[in-house]
Amino acid sequence: KQFREAGEDSFALALADYFEGSAASFEGDHRSSWRLLRAAHSEFQLYAQENWTGRSEAALGTLLLNRNKNESAIHFFDSALKALHPVLDEAAYGYTLSNRAGSLMLLGRLDTARAAYAKALGFARRLNMKVGVFQIRYGLASIELKRNRVARALQLFERIAVDARSENLPQRVLTAELRAAECLGILGRTAEMLGRVGQLRQSGAADAVNFDPAIRDLFSRFDEQSVSLELVAHVIEYLDAQDRGVRAAYKPFRAAANGS
Repeated sequence: KQFREAGEDSFALALADYFEGSAASFEGDHRSSWRLLRAAHSEFQLYAQENWTGRSEAALGTLLLNRNKNESAIHFFDSALKALHPVLDEAAYGYTLSNRAGSLMLLGRLDTARAAYAKALGFARRLNMKVGVFQIRYGLASIELKRNRVARALQLFERIAVDARSENLPQRVLTAELRAAECLGILGRTAEMLGRVGQLRQSGAADAVNFDPAIRDLFSRFDEQSVSLELVAHVIEYLDAQDRGVRAAYKPFRAAANGS
């Protein structure tokens, strides 16, 4: 009835704002994305559309996650999970759980993040969300690394790399292999760390992202035989941020190490 009285025009425009705002967020246009998503959110609330309200709140949370404003992101994710139905909005609900877990992990709330990832994994597997499953597994492995359970993290990242290779997901192969190399470096297995980077240099795993300045930096330093644990960590932290949607220019390792 409300839609008929409004001629449905304002709701249709809200849908347009939602999709345009989501696209702007993906493209890194945070200001436009925030404006469009907030406008859509207001209209969805006006029409008491809980599922669309939840989706817009999840999108706002994701935008804030991309900007590393994780406390605010969690606020929107929590609100979205109250509005979304875990069965009728199953995919959106699971995706929101996973992003919320990512924000919790970045804030160091590791136990809560692990529980959120575990819950999200059930949704992702049930819906056969292949990329989502790998994202969650990668998050769980990252939690082990943050807990300084390096040997366990190494095993998990190596398994992810093997499985991602079989599923033809080169970006995930690359990040998992680099995290595994980082683990080897932390464990003092420097020759194996260098060998892992060398294998990536020679393989096709990095071809899909070889245009990335971080990868060029890493491989040029490898060719110069000057790869260090700090360089590997610097590169993978940048790639992980990019994977979350952060759109920031890469700072070459030499510049970062010199504080410039």
